[in-house]
Amino acid sequence: HRSPRCPPPPPSPLSLSFSLLFQTTSAEHNWLQIHSNLAHHLNSLVFRLTFDQKIEKEISMVGGSDSVEDFVEAQISKANTFSECVRLFALMTNTRYVAQKKYTFFLNEIVQAFGYDHLFALRNLEQVGVLPDEGRRYNCPWTNVRRRFDLYKDEVDAKKQDGLFYVFGGYSPLSARIVEYATNGNWLKVKDALDQLPGGVVETTQPVKSRPTVEDGGRRSGSSESKKKLPTSLVVFVGGVTYAEISALRKLGKMKNRNYIIATSHFTNGNKLINALKEPLMTKPRAGGSLRK
Repeated sequence: HRSPRCPPPPPSPLSLSFSLLFQTTSAEHNWLQIHSNLAHHLNSLVFRLTFDQKIEKEISMVGGSDSVEDFVEAQISKANTFSECVRLFALMTNTRYVAQKKYTFFLNEIVQAFGYDHLFALRNLEQVGVLPDEGRRYNCPWTNVRRRFDLYKDEVDAKKQDGLFYVFGGYSPLSARIVEYATNGNWLKVKDALDQLPGGVVETTQPVKSRPTVEDGGRRSGSSESKKKLPTSLVVFVGGVTYAEISALRKLGKMKNRNYIIATSHFTNGNKLINALKEPLMTKPRAGGSLRK
C-alpha cells in the first residue's frame, strides 16, 4: 500500500522575495554593463586632444573668430574623415566671407586628400546650399543672424546651465531660437534676420472652434485643473532633426513653461547628411557653382 504523494509546500515569502530581488539585480547589472561600455566608448572619443580642438574651433567659428582657416587646412591634410573635414569647411564658409580663390583652394585640397570619387558629394553640397555660392559668401548674413537671434555667448556657467547656450557650450541652436520667437509672437522683431535665412517665412492663423463650457463629466473649462495645463506647440522638422535640437527644445520648454511636441521625418546629424549626398543627384546643376562638369 502506497501513501498518496503529498504536494510540495508553497514557497515561503522569503524565497519569493529573494527570487524577485535576484531578477531585479540581474536586470540592473545588465543595464549597468551597457552604460559602462557606453561611457568607456564616449570617454575614448571625448577626451582626445583632437576632439577638444575641434569643438573649440567650431565654437570660435560660430563666435566670429578669424583664425580658423589654418586649422581647417590642417584637418584636410590629415585626411581624418571626409565628413568631418567637409563639415568644418561648410561651417567656415557659412559663418564668414571666404574669397573665391581661397574657396577653390579648399575644394582642391579636399579632392586631393580623399579622391575624385567625392566630387559628386561636393557638387551636391553646393547644389543644396550646404556650401554657399559666391554671392552668399560675399554677403554672409551670419553676423547679423547671430546678433539678432542671440545665438552666441562667450562664457557659459555649467552650474547655472545658462539657457539654450548650455546645449552647445556657448551656441544656442538657431532652430530653437526661431521656435522661441514663433511661440512668443515676436516675428516682427527679427524679420530682417529671418529674411536672410534660406527659404520663405509664412505666418497663418487658423480659427479655433470654441470649446463647450462643461467637459469631462461636468468639470468646467475654467476650473483650476484645466488652468494647470501648459500650452502646447507642435514643431515639425521636414528633412530631419538632431538630438541636440531636441535637447534645446526640451530646455526651452522648461524655461517657458510650455510643452513642445516634435514631429520629424527622421533623426539626422552632420555625418548622415554628408553621407546621404555622396550619391549623384538627378537634377540640373545650380548656376554659379564652383564644381562643374
